[in-house]
Amino acid sequence: MDNKYKSGDVLVFKTSDSFIGKVISRLTDSDVSHSALVYDEKHYVHLVSKGIEKAELSDCPEHSVYQLRHSTETDMTKVIDAATLYLAKDIPYNYPSLVILGGLIIYRKSNYTPEYKAIVNTILGIACWSLDKLLNRIIAGEDNQAMMCSQFAYQCYFDAGSSYRIKIKDGVIWHESREDGGIRLIDLLETKEEMPLFQIQDYDEKDIDEERLAQKLYEALTNESHADGYLANAELEDTLSKASKFLDLLEKILEALGSQMPLPSLFVTPADLCYNAENLEMVR
Repeated sequence: MDNKYKSGDVLVFKTSDSFIGKVISRLTDSDVSHSALVYDEKHYVHLVSKGIEKAELSDCPEHSVYQLRHSTETDMTKVIDAATLYLAKDIPYNYPSLVILGGLIIYRKSNYTPEYKAIVNTILGIACWSLDKLLNRIIAGEDNQAMMCSQFAYQCYFDAGSSYRIKIKDGVIWHESREDGGIRLIDLLETKEEMPLFQIQDYDEKDIDEERLAQKLYEALTNESHADGYLANAELEDTLSKASKFLDLLEKILEALGSQMPLPSLFVTPADLCYNAENLEMVR
């Protein structure tokens, strides 16, 4: 198999110096934090904070990216068609990084400190606000092909059809095997019968700094050695309420879009694409 870029190849980028990248890498126990899809012989496309963006392959340093190729399908027309559809639209997606981080936080284990709980509440609150805005736009008929927070390459392969879909085995969210004594919010949600309702509040977009929020989350994660262990249920109620609202909004968006994508698939990670995909083969 040659190592030249081909349309449909999946690119997975090693962790950058950004705090968003560092947090994704830490939450996924990996050396990667972003992914993209090779669009043609000169370009790749990926999801960034302002939507779907096309970039030059010549600007992609080979030493900082893994290149993977589908092991069974060779005709990438359907995959590229899906990418083209998203690329041609003004994707109505606010703060995708915070939504991705919110999903990872809910599904992954973590030892809670007061600092960690505080930043998680902030991230989940802003993510809920963003998803609520998106849902209202979809219901109003403004956006019927909205991009979700699945890594862009995975979404395009999913849209291409069942034979193309990337198969994740023992993924970060699909299979949590580590016994580290931490809390998974998703497990607490499944066992808690009642919780206070979270009322979505308005945020001022100009005051939301994704990188700064990610920095605070990273600092809280790297301080886990000072965790106090499990917090009392009363202390987690606010967090659980936001987590429940977050998942409820995502389910409503999927329903409104008529999407068959399962909820955990919305948080496929770069690490899953690079290390846990059964039908993606490493080119280099």
